[in-house]
Amino acid sequence: MIDLKKFCYQYEDFPERFRQIGNPWSRHEYTFATDRKIIVRVPRIMGTHDNRMAPDALNLPWNDRPTLSADIPDLPESIMEICKFCEGEPVICEKPRFVCDDCHGTGIQEVLQDIEVAGTWYNSKYLRIIKDLPDYEFFPVSIAGLTPDQMRGKASHFTFDGGEGLLMPILR
Repeated sequence: MIDLKKFCYQYEDFPERFRQIGNPWSRHEYTFATDRKIIVRVPRIMGTHDNRMAPDALNLPWNDRPTLSADIPDLPESIMEICKFCEGEPVICEKPRFVCDDCHGTGIQEVLQDIEVAGTWYNSKYLRIIKDLPDYEFFPVSIAGLTPDQMRGKASHFTFDGGEGLLMPILR
């Protein structure tokens, strides 16, 4: 079984508006996890309860998958640097404890690298997560024959042994 937590919103101190996606939740026959850019669903995991504040992920376009898949290319190594926002001092205030939103309170952050797959651009962080999934297949939205304007708001699909997901591309 995969670790769904890596797909969740990962802040140490959650802004209230994102608290509902800090952990996986179940609804009907599925368990979901998301950070607003990537979402996965797997068959319902016993003990993972519904969260009525979580998004209604059942209504996403799970069945609008292109028929052709594409390989995710070899990805560059992650580049880590001192956070540009907090300059390595992530604790903004001790009482109440607020930490930097950009680096999740670590003082360092990954440099986001854009990678092209089949004519569509994605963040390397998410492609790396997908590529590590067992028996993944990736279905870029560009393979559906959409123009860049038609791709706006459309997600790319991926499947893996035990589930499926959606990833938002980077529009350029």
